[in-house]
Amino acid sequence: MLAAVQGFDGCIMAMRMQGFGLIDERHECDRLSVEDTIALNTMKWREAVGTKEYHFTVLFEPAEEGGYVVTCPALPGLVTEGDTLEEARDMARDAIKAYLESLQKDGLPIPHDKELRDQPVKEKVNVVLQGV
Repeated sequence: MLAAVQGFDGCIMAMRMQGFGLIDERHECDRLSVEDTIALNTMKWREAVGTKEYHFTVLFEPAEEGGYVVTCPALPGLVTEGDTLEEARDMARDAIKAYLESLQKDGLPIPHDKELRDQPVKEKVNVVLQGV
């Protein structure tokens, strides 16, 4: 339902959202831009149905065999992949959603995104094994 609601013009959306009891009679479009109205009403709609949107930074690393390996610094152990960048993005969304649902099920807090201060550093590290 959210995707359908977001596709409407702001004022039409405001009138539709009025049916959910999420905005007042004045249609908030009277004083907000269409983008602001959509954002505000989407937020109110999510609150009414008990949803919340999260944002996480993900890293896309080209894989040797092609495609991309995706990790999320804020979510330890989360790794997924896709044959194309678009598929890798979709897989990242699915993996993050499943990760967060697992945290909720276990009663654990959902972490905040980790902001990367600098670009990741790439370098080779030599390791010597004895007795091999």
